[in-house]
Amino acid sequence: MGYPIWNRRRFLKTAAGTAGFLAVMPCLNAEEALTNTKPLKVGLVGCGGRGLGAMKNALDADPGTIAWALADVFQERIDFGAKLLAEQYGNRARLDRSRLFSGLDSYKRLLQTDIDVVLLCTPPAFRPEHLAVAIDASKHIYAEKTRGGGRSRRAFRTGIRTAGKTQKSGDSGRLLLALRQGE
Repeated sequence: MGYPIWNRRRFLKTAAGTAGFLAVMPCLNAEEALTNTKPLKVGLVGCGGRGLGAMKNALDADPGTIAWALADVFQERIDFGAKLLAEQYGNRARLDRSRLFSGLDSYKRLLQTDIDVVLLCTPPAFRPEHLAVAIDASKHIYAEKTRGGGRSRRAFRTGIRTAGKTQKSGDSGRLLLALRQGE
């Protein structure tokens, strides 16, 4: 009749092959995931020194991020920032004129665009209003030096959780990695 279908040698060959495939499979999926993901569009409110530094940090932290929109009270800061980012990051600075906003309400117009993440890098006095509008716009938020404690901070955290978004304060390059993994 012949030998049985399964013997120890055949079992070990099959198990070793399956284990090898399963060990390599996550690498294949990770490479595919990195090549097929859409870029993470980042908008910046506040194009001063720290704001541009935060945008550079975001672009350096993840090659899948692009600078998408800028907002500042002063047009010359926006022009300087757009030029600097275009020189240093080339095609990753996709700053079309229609997404460069100036004026006191520029942050509201920026939040109406299709950005994924907003970097709030304006003086702290403006932060509560900017945070509230960003939460209402349902954006992921990175805010420099959030001030205000107690009830206002708890209210912002509750609003973020309700929106299902992420909010980080201070200098944290891990935000973009967390957002990329959460998609």
